[in-house]
Amino acid sequence: MTRYILILAFSSLWMSSSHAQEIDADGDGLLSLREAQTAIPELTEEVFLMADTDGNGLLSQAELLSANERGLLPS
Repeated sequence: MTRYILILAFSSLWMSSSHAQEIDADGDGLLSLREAQTAIPELTEEVFLMADTDGNGLLSQAELLSANERGLLPS
């Protein structure tokens, strides 16, 4: 359930919501490991790095959605 909240909050329709702003603490539109773990405490660095396909240390909306589709995100 938590991963779905994260995905919804991070989608373009929800970026202005207070929940999305709580997750994306610096407001850059990307999620660091720390920010992602705020929403999904079970998210490991290993899974985060697998989801970070461009290797920049941040998750974009596309990377987050792809990670969910690939079943990488913990439930």
